[in-house]
Amino acid sequence: MTDENIKKFDLPKIKETTNWFWNCKVVMAGPADDLNIYVYLRDVEAGLNGWYKANPSIKHEILSVALSALTNGKLCQACLTDKTEYSQINRFYIKDY
Repeated sequence: MTDENIKKFDLPKIKETTNWFWNCKVVMAGPADDLNIYVYLRDVEAGLNGWYKANPSIKHEILSVALSALTNGKLCQACLTDKTEYSQINRFYIKDY
């Protein structure tokens, strides 16, 4: 594979911020009328219980992970700018355990 082909698979550049990771249950997810994707996350131990906004540069991928977690009853690991409601989801991974 050439360097040019590898560049096609580069992840979108995400503004560097302080990020925190939490293991969460996805309760709801979907688009809003402001054209953003929101995911309702719950993690009782961490005090998360509310809507979080997907990073615009990866919002479709975040929605895909959220819907997969809902469909399969899996937890997710969410990387948030902070745990206050409506903060941004910068990374979002589905977990198998």
